[in-house]
Amino acid sequence: MALLLNNLEIDGFRGINKLRMEGLGRVSLLVGKNNSGKTRVLDAVRVFSESASPLVFSQISKEHDEHYDINEERGRTNNANFLRYFFDHRILPTKDDIKIISIGDGEGLEVTIHHQPVIEERFEEDGRIRIRRRLIKDTIDADIDNSTTFDAIVSTTIKNKEITLRRIIAEADGENNELSMRGEGFVIRRKRQDHKYKYIPSSFIDHEELATLWDMVVLSDKEAIIIDMMKIIDSKIEGLAFVGEKSRRDRHPIIRLIGDTPAPLGSLGDGAYRVFQIALNLVNAQHGFLLIDEFENGLHYKTQTALWSFIFNFASKLDIQVFATTHSSDCIAAFAEAATNHPELGCAYHLGQSIIDGKTIATRYEEARLKELVDMGRDIR
Repeated sequence: MALLLNNLEIDGFRGINKLRMEGLGRVSLLVGKNNSGKTRVLDAVRVFSESASPLVFSQISKEHDEHYDINEERGRTNNANFLRYFFDHRILPTKDDIKIISIGDGEGLEVTIHHQPVIEERFEEDGRIRIRRRLIKDTIDADIDNSTTFDAIVSTTIKNKEITLRRIIAEADGENNELSMRGEGFVIRRKRQDHKYKYIPSSFIDHEELATLWDMVVLSDKEAIIIDMMKIIDSKIEGLAFVGEKSRRDRHPIIRLIGDTPAPLGSLGDGAYRVFQIALNLVNAQHGFLLIDEFENGLHYKTQTALWSFIFNFASKLDIQVFATTHSSDCIAAFAEAATNHPELGCAYHLGQSIIDGKTIATRYEEARLKELVDMGRDIR
């Protein structure tokens, strides 16, 4: 099955400029120093996969605590000025600024985010007052007297030179010029084909979110895959369930071991939680992306090796493209070992910055070369 992305190009997104990652694998591991851009690449894939939905911007900003406005006495704010953190120098583009975010595959599919003046026209049709919004450059002859104009942040999705989706992410308030967001955004043109993704942060995922994902696979073949993956932690695990009141959003995972009584999943340690959330998101990411930040958290080297083998195996079977980040040499070694047993599926990228122009550079390592470097004791972090 073809990959969703053969290459990845990112420009102007959260400090990443002119990054090109060629020859992506079914499973790609991102390594590099702190603040080298690893998590930002995952965020860019999330924005790309959802065609720059306003909701994905809001979710990412909350994860980075960017809804907190350090310039406001009240601290947290409901306006959308946090969008500035996604642009170069953390400054929102204006009508005099050509600043653009671009995320694409370099093969004709691209999502851009930019400033765009918008006009709102009110007109009567069939005895009813209707509202139509257009980009100002498309409506030079519009009757401005009967219209409202405002600045907006607009996303455009292009596939093979055809605009498939254009929508307003946020728009300026006429009174105080603050940006505001409204749900999925006002769609100007639609023919969208989003790719679903599952994102696993470096921290633990909320129990209720896990329970919702579990409800989607319980009593299916995918449940059996999860149980097999949980046996990496303890070979005696034979069953798993969520208990508690769904109406109160108070459900917790429990496990059953052969010859033992049910017990909280947490009684097996943090590693069990990490394997469970990776396994659960893996099977729910079919035909989409699986994005894992700081893969190694809570996991022993041998656990990582076994877990990578499962991921390589089911990424192919379930048609999933995986991106993961790490700081750990153990994780790189475990990945390299699993990748050599699944030829032509995996590769690693070291992210760094050019000392000449500050651009983000990705150095690609095929699985054979990566294994060779690991065996030589070379540290590519």
